[in-house]
Order: sequence, then structure tokens, then C-alpha cells
Amino acid sequence: MNAETSETVTSTEDLLMLEQQLIVAGAPFAVATVIRVSPPTSTQVGAQALVEGNGTLHGWIGGGCSQAIVIEAARQAMRAGQPRRVRISNEPSAHDPDVEAHAMPCASNGAMELFIQPTVPAP
Repeated sequence: MNAETSETVTSTEDLLMLEQQLIVAGAPFAVATVIRVSPPTSTQVGAQALVEGNGTLHGWIGGGCSQAIVIEAARQAMRAGQPRRVRISNEPSAHDPDVEAHAMPCASNGAMELFIQPTVPAP
């Protein structure tokens, strides 16, 4: 699989099976879960994707506008071994030091917030 590409995974069951395979292989990955949306967006709360250490994304967390941001945030979470919250929005909001803010690159100007949980093998 190529770095920073999107692969089709059709169900939550497929994501869970991939997670298990990566755990057994000792490979790092992160799961991104959509926790808030503000229309118009192409995703919904609860949508999930898995990002492998090489940047391959499996699943659906929104359109192409947000994928690069999510992949990079997931890779940073894996490097740090720490979960993170990411907001992709052009809406004005109060500064929250626990949320990494990014401008929404889509013309639709929707908004989404994600929780990214990395899984990193023990040294």
C-alpha cells in the first residue's frame, strides 16, 4: 500500500479485523473517530477510519478535503504515542488548548471534530 492513500474498507467489522492484523504484526496505527460535525459535511458523528503508520487510510471520515489533515494528525499521534482531538473548521470558536485546530479547506465550509487514538507497539 502506498503512503497517504485511501483504501476501501466496507464495514466496522473490516476495520476491526485490520486492527487485529496490525496488532499481531506489531505495526503502529491510529483510529480516527468523528465526534462532532456541522453541516454541510460528507460525514457523520461516529464515522471511523484507520490510518496505518505509512499514511494509508482505511474507512471513511469525510471527503478528500479533510483526509490529508487527518492522516498527518494520526501520524503525529503515532509518533508521540498520545491521543489527540482535531477540529477542521472555519467557524470561530474559543481557543481550546486540548484541540488541534485546522482551517477547513473545502469550499462547503462545513466543520468536523475528530478523536484520534494511536496504537503503538511496545518497544
